[in-house]
Amino acid sequence: MRWLKGWLWIGLSGALGWSQSLFPNKYNNQIQLGLKALLAHNYLEAKKIWSQGTPSLDQGTILYLEGLLYLGRYNDLGDTAALSVAKSRFQKLVEIQQAPLPADLGRASPAVLTGLAHLQMSFVSSVQGSFIQAALQANKGKSYLKKNTNNLEAQASLLTLSYYQGRLLQPLKWIPLVRPGDTEAKKSLAGLPLDSSVLSDFFYSSLMWMHYDAQEFDFALALAQKLHHRHPLNRTFKEFLADCHFRLGNYIITDSIYTSLIPEYRLAQATHQCSHCLPLAQLAAVGNLIKCSRVLKQKSREQELLKTWNDPANQKLKPYLASSLVKEVDKK
Repeated sequence: MRWLKGWLWIGLSGALGWSQSLFPNKYNNQIQLGLKALLAHNYLEAKKIWSQGTPSLDQGTILYLEGLLYLGRYNDLGDTAALSVAKSRFQKLVEIQQAPLPADLGRASPAVLTGLAHLQMSFVSSVQGSFIQAALQANKGKSYLKKNTNNLEAQASLLTLSYYQGRLLQPLKWIPLVRPGDTEAKKSLAGLPLDSSVLSDFFYSSLMWMHYDAQEFDFALALAQKLHHRHPLNRTFKEFLADCHFRLGNYIITDSIYTSLIPEYRLAQATHQCSHCLPLAQLAAVGNLIKCSRVLKQKSREQELLKTWNDPANQKLKPYLASSLVKEVDKK
């Protein structure tokens, strides 16, 4: 997988069977339609549905959804300018949620939405290399969400955050009283009624990566197939599939998926005419094809792909990619 793991796709929605919903039920259909467009990479259509649909979504909800949209552009198109736009949406959301408003305005849960916005800003800060700021934002988000654990999205987001914080503590687990707790978080997240969340797909993507990190590739593949079946146009979910197949030894399938993704990403960048977009996805796909070529003993193809990988113009892109991918491809 590429540079995006973490809590980018931490969700929001009305949850059934929980005492508090993040969004009023009347918004669910409109939110789902916009998310379907977003997951098909139809960014303009998603924004139109959320901003012009009926009933009118409250400002906080629109800001959060648009923040996710711009993060999606970064992940899919390598749109580096979209990171700052996303951060501005989340910052504005936090500001307006501070104003005291009556509870019966039919808007999204202010505290939970604020907590989720802080987590998203934490992700943006980490991508931009501001790790102290990322930690501060994560703790702010956690403080809001811990007060609202009767909300499904808050609970699922806390578990996701706990998992990744636990992963960071793994190297220190030999120290007394240090308890990473990432395994417990994964089990607890899997036990939640995620299908009752409008953004269940995003929670499932987090759960898939937890299984992947634990080398439970069969479970990860099952979730990747589920996500791909629901959203066949989504290129990130195709990458999920390819990564899982690679770890299971299905190298021909992996090779086929990544080979098909390269022209898809080129066409996407050409279609969106993004002046701030970097070919990150294409380069990551090339890196993964190099891995496939090595295990399939396709020496000539590997050498051809390495020319692209080692092109001087691509060296500045590697810091944006997953460090594990860069290390695997560059190892001698």
